[in-house]
This record gives sequence, C-alpha cells and structure tokens, in this order.
Amino acid sequence: METLIPVIKQRRCEWEIPHIDAPARLLEQKQEEERIRILCDGTTPQGREILRKIIFRAERMMQDETCSDPQILTTLGKELKLYEILQEEFLLLLSRMWQVDLAKMRKLPLNGIAGLLLLRLKLERTIRIAKSRK
Repeated sequence: METLIPVIKQRRCEWEIPHIDAPARLLEQKQEEERIRILCDGTTPQGREILRKIIFRAERMMQDETCSDPQILTTLGKELKLYEILQEEFLLLLSRMWQVDLAKMRKLPLNGIAGLLLLRLKLERTIRIAKSRK
C-alpha cells in the first residue's frame, strides 16, 4: 500500500534550489523511516497511540511534585490492565524500543511492566537533566 504525501502548493517565487547535500539528507530520512517502520511492524496505530499516551501521562505525573512513585506505579498498572487486550502490542513495542528479548518481557506481570516502564522513564529523565547541565 502506498503512502500518500500531502503536497503544499507554493508560488513560483518561493521555489528553492535544493542544497547540494539534499541526497544525503534524503538517504538519512529514508533510513529513519525504515527504522521506524521496523519498530512499528506488527502493531496498530491505535495501540501505539495508547502506549504513547500512557507514557506521556506517566511523564507528567513524574513532573508533578505531589505524585509519589507508588501512585505512578498504581496508575500505570491500572492503565495497562485497562488495555490488557493490547498487552502483546505494548510488549512488542517496548521490547523493540529497549532492545530486550520479547520472551523475557512476556514473563513479566503487568505490575512488573509498569515498574520497568517507570524505571526507564526516570533513567531517561536523569540522563536528559545531566545532559542539559553540561
């Protein structure tokens, strides 16, 4: 199935000659698209979006000073339980993102997945803060 790319009409006076490194940028873009396609293979857009929202909510709760780790874990556990039908998709995406064996991920209970997700988010946040201080 072909992907349709929207075309934005521009006046002739706004046309630009592409830079010399355009082929290199195009190759880099295609490689990135291929990497994303491989990451998302076997999942649905709905499943990816729900997981993205679960992660986003956990990040927002981490930023809120009043939310403790047990509260965040409880919320993550409840949301993962709510979308239990998508658990296989979530595990597939998370195992690919974290480069962890899917079979090992399947052995984890929902609370274990929630704990691992929170731990990874905290680690990413710590790394991001450390990099910004440099």
